[in-house]
Amino acid sequence: MGNPSALNKEAATTCDVVFADLDHPTIDKLIADNSFYRWATIPGCVYYGNPDDTKKIGVGATFISSIYASTNTVYQVVKAVFGNFK
Repeated sequence: MGNPSALNKEAATTCDVVFADLDHPTIDKLIADNSFYRWATIPGCVYYGNPDDTKKIGVGATFISSIYASTNTVYQVVKAVFGNFK
């Protein structure tokens, strides 16, 4: 799940939520052994009650298309997704 996310935002505004840093050798190994995982950071103040950056685990975004899709269609989809981050 990417951040900011509606699920995390709702939890942080309706409950007293504090996101915990993930920093452990087991997670280092998980990331080293699985190229789709990587370290990520939730910037401070993205969620209510969490003023500091939070170290977490994330996944890389992947976009897959058919060879039959036009270049323009792929461009427009990627532009729509990446052009609307808030």
